Amino acid sequence: MAANRTLVLRSRPEGHVEAANFALVDLPIPQPGEGQLLLENLYLSIDPGVRNLMGAEEGYLPPVAIGSAMTGTVLGRVVRSCSPGFAEGDIVVGRGTLGEYGIVTPTRLCWKVDPAFVRAPEVALGVMGVPGLTAYFGMMEIGRPRPGQTVLVSSAAGGVGSLAAQIGKIAGCRVVGIAGGPAKTAMLTQDFGLDAAIDYRRKDVAALAAAIGAACPDGVDVFFDNVGGTVLDAALARMNPGGRIAACGFISQYDSATPPVMTNLFYI
Repeated sequence: MAANRTLVLRSRPEGHVEAANFALVDLPIPQPGEGQLLLENLYLSIDPGVRNLMGAEEGYLPPVAIGSAMTGTVLGRVVRSCSPGFAEGDIVVGRGTLGEYGIVTPTRLCWKVDPAFVRAPEVALGVMGVPGLTAYFGMMEIGRPRPGQTVLVSSAAGGVGSLAAQIGKIAGCRVVGIAGGPAKTAMLTQDFGLDAAIDYRRKDVAALAAAIGAACPDGVDVFFDNVGGTVLDAALARMNPGGRIAACGFISQYDSATPPVMTNLFYI
């Protein structure tokens, strides 16, 4: 077998993530234990939540140890199976390491890719994968959009946000997206079919709340938030009574050791 080029964490970021925090090294190809699969990775999904694994604190997943391989969602071809129900050659999505080869455990968020997606297997990492599941359950179980309501989505040009916005449209809602820069906001309305878009850049809480109010004249019934911080603070001021917020992520704070000052929490 070929060498196993793998992305390793060299140091923990202090603030913004930098290339120096990582190294691309050749590691031995691991061997699967009982109940595990060895994959030749075809696609790697490096999602924003990976940033939380680079710190030393325990979170919803254990932090990556210094000198260890970065982890993430991978899509690969089974090279060796030690798990019933999986065979050599199967295309599988699972939680693995960011390298050319890696081990996945079928009991941990792992599934075979439907043969219908063989021509575009990367779909299984996107709309049919973890981003799609996140958007679906966040919107349908927490947001519970109803026809005629107003849905606001932050980071609406991203993988999860764009899907959450489409679910809102399918539900018959007016959907407003928040993104950074004119190119992304134009994409939201022209390509994604959203009803309005807001550029959050260079806006403080008051200015952003005003922009949300202008784009959502009937208030906000569902806010799917990937950002936190100033964006969440501004949206709170425009939420309708009985509104729902799906707190999916706080990407604006992942690089900061100091939490933002929130002025509108009393609206909750």
